[in-house]
Amino acid sequence: MSFVKLVRPSELKVLDIPFVETPFFAADRARLLVEQDNHLRSSMQSLFRYGSGDRRNLAETVHRAVRDGELMLVCSEWNKPFSPMVTWRPDNSLPAGGQWRIEGSWLNVPSEIECAVAELNNCGITCEQLRQSESWGVGSLEVNMFSMNYRQRQRRERAAQGSVDDHRLSLPLGASALVAPVLMSAASATEDAKADSSQAPAPKIHLEVACLPMAP
Repeated sequence: MSFVKLVRPSELKVLDIPFVETPFFAADRARLLVEQDNHLRSSMQSLFRYGSGDRRNLAETVHRAVRDGELMLVCSEWNKPFSPMVTWRPDNSLPAGGQWRIEGSWLNVPSEIECAVAELNNCGITCEQLRQSESWGVGSLEVNMFSMNYRQRQRRERAAQGSVDDHRLSLPLGASALVAPVLMSAASATEDAKADSSQAPAPKIHLEVACLPMAP
């Protein structure tokens, strides 16, 4: 299993950005993968509508597409790129503690990646945040219009939190605030009752003994 994928720039997710291989190194690697990886080859056959007998022609077509920036070779955490197109540069002078940068002066950097890098920096997305690949995480968002989608998600989260707060305040006469004092008063009364009972004097026991005359 190669742990890599070939996708169009428009299909990239934000999590993919640090794992995109630069076209110079990606093209030859993609050609080799298409020749050796059955799953990847099947995916490319569907994309370019090649038959199963056109393996060599398919590999060359994929090579050109990656070289020209029409396809992106996306690596993974377990199979990292040799020369990543985008990297995180720590910088403590920045609010986010760093920024994303496109490495080198590559001629075939897709506009989707350029825009995504700019929007990641504008939104202050850190390297750690990008690793959140779950359905609710930042990394699951697509690169297209990332900034708008990210801010919409933030608004939804704030609205959801506001609904919870409003529900608490909607209880009659501030019932949510009175619940705790009532419980505390009840607990205090119980403790007082225990204290009173422990301080009360013990009951006195009075015994009466009757002496009866013995029979002759």
